[in-house]
Amino acid sequence: SVVAGEIPNHVNWTPCVRTWNTLLSGCMTQGDIRRAKQFWLRMKKGGIEPDIVSYNTLLNCYVRSSNRRRKRLTNTSSISRSQKGKECVEIQEMFEALFQDPNVVPNQITYLSMINFWLNQGSPERAELFLLNMTRHHQQSTQNDETIKKRVVLLPDRSLFHKVMTSWMRYKAPKKAEKLLLKMAEFSDDHGFDLRPTTETYNRLLHCWAKSMKLESG
Repeated sequence: SVVAGEIPNHVNWTPCVRTWNTLLSGCMTQGDIRRAKQFWLRMKKGGIEPDIVSYNTLLNCYVRSSNRRRKRLTNTSSISRSQKGKECVEIQEMFEALFQDPNVVPNQITYLSMINFWLNQGSPERAELFLLNMTRHHQQSTQNDETIKKRVVLLPDRSLFHKVMTSWMRYKAPKKAEKLLLKMAEFSDDHGFDLRPTTETYNRLLHCWAKSMKLESG
């Protein structure tokens, strides 16, 4: 608290992007996506351009919101399905806005947020598709072709592939996990990416087979 008469004239009290990021972070902690969207709109209206922290915090707010709802609901009503569908559209639009923003580049936190969101929605297919798409974007953005003129997109790391691979265990789908491992090897062999399966990769695949209860699992 500052006495009105003592406020220095040279102080700029206009909220900066870090101010808005702090507010967004508070919403993320509570999974309050409604208020986070309000802050986001006010930030944009005030002429403040979001940075990668702004985007990632809002994306994680969607993750927290969906995670809290998943834990709270014992059954899925038509209202919750409608809400889930709305959030799926919104987070996809938010990621597209991030991806098209020339001032920011998605990073591993961005990728993890999107993957966690789709896994919370019970959609490992969407999580895997997102991961493979970002890997392909990296491939295209690093080609030495001047006609492409794409930004260099960060390559998703092995831990993200491992996370999606492990998610297939919940659905007793080891063959899906196996296909993902082969994709990692394919990207590495064909494009020189450092996504070669490691001991950890094979351990996760073996665990997925062991928990599948399928006749051929042994």
